[in-house]
Amino acid sequence: MKLNVKTISGGTYAIDVNETDKISDIKKIIQEKVALDPAQQRLVYSGKILADDKTVAEHKLTGGMTIQLILQLKGGL
Repeated sequence: MKLNVKTISGGTYAIDVNETDKISDIKKIIQEKVALDPAQQRLVYSGKILADDKTVAEHKLTGGMTIQLILQLKGGL
């Protein structure tokens, strides 16, 4: 199935995924498209951050949906 990934800059990429793919796998696919380390990526759908260890099916994502790509900000002193 295809998911759309909307980036911070407003661009949108279509990626092919399977229901059994984990979110961490999707981040690797995104890395190939936008050259952003998976550790810096956060994927959000419907206001919720998608957990790396869960699958597409577990998050109830279906073909044609758009997920947001945001950056993981490092904080602290």
